[in-house]
Amino acid sequence: MKNGWNYPHCMAALDGKHVQIRCPYKAGSSYYNYKGTHSIVLLAMVDAYSKFTLVDVGAYGRNSDGGTLQRSTFGKKLLTNQLHIPKEDELTVLTGQSFPYVVVADEAFPLKTWMMRPYSRNSIVSEHEKIYNYRHSRARRTVENAFGILAGRWRIFLKPIETQPESADYIVLSACCLHNMLRKNKVITPFEKEIMVTEEEMCGLEDLTPIRRNYIRDAIQTREKFKNFFISPEGTASCPWQWDYIRLGRIPH
Repeated sequence: MKNGWNYPHCMAALDGKHVQIRCPYKAGSSYYNYKGTHSIVLLAMVDAYSKFTLVDVGAYGRNSDGGTLQRSTFGKKLLTNQLHIPKEDELTVLTGQSFPYVVVADEAFPLKTWMMRPYSRNSIVSEHEKIYNYRHSRARRTVENAFGILAGRWRIFLKPIETQPESADYIVLSACCLHNMLRKNKVITPFEKEIMVTEEEMCGLEDLTPIRRNYIRDAIQTREKFKNFFISPEGTASCPWQWDYIRLGRIPH
């Protein structure tokens, strides 16, 4: 996502949604989520062109935090380094520092050396943290766009899916595959912008709940390294408007 979204060494954006379903027969509380609806969880990693690269569907709705990632198929492979993530190397010759390859996620996921999340509002003490959050949000925008386009093209996601969980899994997976077919070798077109729906309109897709974790020191230091690069002259060169954005209050802090 270096060229398109100004976040070097970013492999993908990660997010999850609760896909609302009709209350399954004799399901108990397994699918009952924090918003009082029944759902299955869709976890997705998305590339710079809002195409799904990894998808996991079917976790119980009650699993409403970032722990869902650890129980997912690709989450387990990420944690055990089975996805063959490239070894860290220098961003540029000028930096002189090695940076890991990472995915970007929101507050629903823990901070890891390979997974960055934004600074929480309570921990922001300077413009530097705001700059990092801006660059982070730009990179993560691709997964938000993907969900918006998905719900815009297949209106079944605008309300609870009226079927059993097993069938809902296949519906969601099929929609993700069709989404990729339509986006292959394309960027977002004006037509797709027209059909993209907002989060408020995605009644059948709900966010995962934010979590609080004790972060390991290496993960904190990794985010600090990216932050320091983004505020450096070399890092600012690819996104020179970033200071104006945060000083004019145009982005969330």
